Amino acid sequence: MSWDVVIFNLNKKVSSVEEINEDVLIPIASNSDFRKLITENFPDVKWDGNCGIIERVNIYIELFIGDAEEDTFSNTIFFLRDSEASIFPVITLCKKYGWQLFDTSLEQMIDLDNPEKNGYAKYRSYVDMITKK
Repeated sequence: MSWDVVIFNLNKKVSSVEEINEDVLIPIASNSDFRKLITENFPDVKWDGNCGIIERVNIYIELFIGDAEEDTFSNTIFFLRDSEASIFPVITLCKKYGWQLFDTSLEQMIDLDNPEKNGYAKYRSYVDMITKK
């Protein structure tokens, strides 16, 4: 079970996911270039095939890239676990490259300058409810 966030590369700032369509999406990179980008920004990433894992104290991030090295994409999911701290390296990455971030637990775009409002508490509540059954 993970707390999922989606990065988007868009040609304009949006305030909700409903504003995202093919007209605003911009390619992020090819699969192979994205792997390089992640490795440059997270030298501690461990790759297992197409799965990248970033594991630090209180941080666990998983991401997947596609099979075809030259395929490009304009959004991808980061699967976060462990603690709220897991979102902050993703936010730093988004700020660096001008990407926007959607929090699936909150069902909102994250304000990268005020990321304290995020879906971690909702995710934790759901996990606690499931694990208590």
